[in-house]
Amino acid sequence: MFITLNDEQIRIGEEEDFFINEDNVDGELCKAGRILSFYGTLAADLKAQSAAAKAALESFDASLAQEIRQEFLIKKEKSTEGMIKERVVSNKERKEIINKYIGAERDFQKAENLFRSQQKKVDCVISLSYKQRTEIAKSGF
Repeated sequence: MFITLNDEQIRIGEEEDFFINEDNVDGELCKAGRILSFYGTLAADLKAQSAAAKAALESFDASLAQEIRQEFLIKKEKSTEGMIKERVVSNKERKEIINKYIGAERDFQKAENLFRSQQKKVDCVISLSYKQRTEIAKSGF
């Protein structure tokens, strides 16, 4: 799957990141920190990108509403908040900004879910590690 961060496509969710090699539990534990760091940092960056896209949408809405109010004032026509809101919501440029925001939020949620999956994987690897160590201790090796 792909996400977009700062207009760059990044492939994430590689299968090997979510596979546990039970023959190399120590190796799995060693690489867990790197993978968690990658997905955690990615999720944080995408959350910031989503917040920036939301702020851009809000700023656009406010600016457009001011322009529309000014337009009515210049024409000396009456306006209502409903009329202004309808014009803001139907603006084509706004739709593009909304799509960018939705994409940023979607990508953030993807990365956040993968990060949570990695946390669960680490829990499983730790459990396997304890199990293997207990078996080794019981067998007398």
